[in-house]
Amino acid sequence: MIKKILFLLIFCVFVNAQKIQIMASSFEKNNNLLFLNNNVVVISDNYFAKAKRAIYNEESKVLELFEDVFINSQNANSISDYARVDLANKSTEFKNVFLSDLILELWLKSNHSCYTNNVLKVDNSILSSCEVDNPIWSFKFSSGEYNQESKDLSIKNVIFRIKNIPVFYFPYLRINMDNTRKSGFLTPKIAFKSNEAIFYEQPYFWAISHRQDLEFRPQIRTNRGYGLFFNYRLIDSEYSSFNLSSGFFKERQAYVFKEDLKYDSHFGVNLVYASDKIFNNSQDNQEGLYLNYLYLNDIDYLNLSSFYNKTSDSVVTSRLNYFYYQNNNYYGAYVKYYQDLSKEDQKDTIQELPNIHYHHFLTKFFSTPFLYKADFNSTYYYRQNDYTLNRFNINLPIFFQKSLFNNYLNLLLKEEVELNYNLSSNHKNNDFLSNFTHSASLYTSLYSKYNNYLHNINFAFNLYFKNGHNDTINPFYLVEQNEKLNYYFEFSELLYKNQAKLFKHFLKFYTQDSKLKFIGNEMNIYFNKHFSIFNSTLFNTDEEKIQNFFLQGSYNRKDYSINAGYFFNKKKDILQSNYELDKFLSFGVNYDINLYNSIHANTWYNLKTKKLENYNLGFIHKRRCINFTIDFKESTSSKLTQKGVRSYKERGIYFSFNLYPIGGVKYNFTLQGNKDEYDYDF
Repeated sequence: MIKKILFLLIFCVFVNAQKIQIMASSFEKNNNLLFLNNNVVVISDNYFAKAKRAIYNEESKVLELFEDVFINSQNANSISDYARVDLANKSTEFKNVFLSDLILELWLKSNHSCYTNNVLKVDNSILSSCEVDNPIWSFKFSSGEYNQESKDLSIKNVIFRIKNIPVFYFPYLRINMDNTRKSGFLTPKIAFKSNEAIFYEQPYFWAISHRQDLEFRPQIRTNRGYGLFFNYRLIDSEYSSFNLSSGFFKERQAYVFKEDLKYDSHFGVNLVYASDKIFNNSQDNQEGLYLNYLYLNDIDYLNLSSFYNKTSDSVVTSRLNYFYYQNNNYYGAYVKYYQDLSKEDQKDTIQELPNIHYHHFLTKFFSTPFLYKADFNSTYYYRQNDYTLNRFNINLPIFFQKSLFNNYLNLLLKEEVELNYNLSSNHKNNDFLSNFTHSASLYTSLYSKYNNYLHNINFAFNLYFKNGHNDTINPFYLVEQNEKLNYYFEFSELLYKNQAKLFKHFLKFYTQDSKLKFIGNEMNIYFNKHFSIFNSTLFNTDEEKIQNFFLQGSYNRKDYSINAGYFFNKKKDILQSNYELDKFLSFGVNYDINLYNSIHANTWYNLKTKKLENYNLGFIHKRRCINFTIDFKESTSSKLTQKGVRSYKERGIYFSFNLYPIGGVKYNFTLQGNKDEYDYDF
């Protein structure tokens, strides 16, 4: 016992400069070698280790650990048959090692590994974040390196496995294991499409600095063409940001002829700039500048570039907005530029260049009980091929509010003056309009408690009359017609029991030309915490028919939910005299099979066309180490052809999965339109 304690004291003093302590039940010394046996324990400031036996070379400062070697550091653990620790060079070598990272929640098995200069090199290894025994997914590779400082993992001859089944082979794979921005290739996107053959896109991300980056996305569609798209981002100050994206795609002539495309090349540019400090230096005031300029030669540019979502809208809008807020005053200037891609050019497209706006917020009129606010708008409607219009609008409402009957009822009186002046470039459509609106409102909100029940009712009655001059019909904006004496009535109520909602109801009556025009009704009934019914109805009194109707029931439990509904819509288009009729059935369900798996489905069934629309059927699997989704759904896109913008539907199977913390990919199989075109994306 004395001999063992004496060795421990001497050895601690000898290696104190290395901040290492070694303890063992027994030892022998032969020249510069110390042979430690039984319950070897190594303690340092950075790690703790133990093994059955060890050999320490006092001259080379090398410590070798044998049999059931366990090493615990700040963020990782290892178990191995053998470990060689070079204290002088601060390197470690392992044989038949199992490593687990406590931060990344990854584990690695390797036949041989070496750690030096913050770099871990491994051979013949398996990597995963799932259960160690029979993991759901794993990477098996011949060699690899992990840089602890840059968090970059590089592995070669990689076999991706699901369970023990090989799924995909990568000759080389580089993965960044943290969220810091670094330059490098991103996950590629590969697709097999019946009408485009092979599609391949390989993004590259360039982290120029901590304030700016640039991403390139070159792509090739072997039967269609090739293109290059990029996106540049810059944080130029703590108040502002800048984004510029652009691209170009060149079509093959055979594809242009087959699809009857209008253009054989697609290009565009999108510039976005936002700032909340331009001229303002006061914390009491606010300002903002927003620019979103989008130009493209046809809609297919948005559908080809993966920086955008697919769209079927043929009109794109560019905006430039600026506002400044000071005390109770708001100043704004807005520009809207419309690009209608269904037209040959934009010569007859109406633009708003610009709209000047001033608003004075609600303010008390000196010490009187009157309140007022004010608005001024000036809009210049421009088009190249026809006359233009300058419209000036002034709106000045004055309010008087009074509580009656001990605050049980409130009275609101309003007088509103509106002045409009339209100045056209041909001087034939000039006019000056003045309108006066007189309105009175009564409203209240009452609460009453009955044992465990709480009931709230709200109602408002508004009477208004507008007289003056009507705008003439023009192509620049929608005209509001002056009306006779009109009114609307609103009523709502809520019922609670022990803070649980039981009933919600909203009712509104609308008039037009002093006659009742519409009756709107909304109602929610909560039978219990699981089952509820919602109904919305709009009744047209002129036609004595329902204009809009929606009924939906929802049932929610801990592990599943179901909803079903019926939708009816009869809406008159302002440009047409006929009525468009829509009738749909809706259905949705979600079921949690167990802790990890769930299924979901939702669809709209068009009773007019007898077809399913916007349907989605899917399966979701979620675990700590992996989650994936399989969906069968329908979406809509568009192409610009010689005959105009043509919409087509894409129905298909979409598959995506994510391997924690590696990342994930997406795969889809789609059937495009009615042409039996099969697409495979991942």
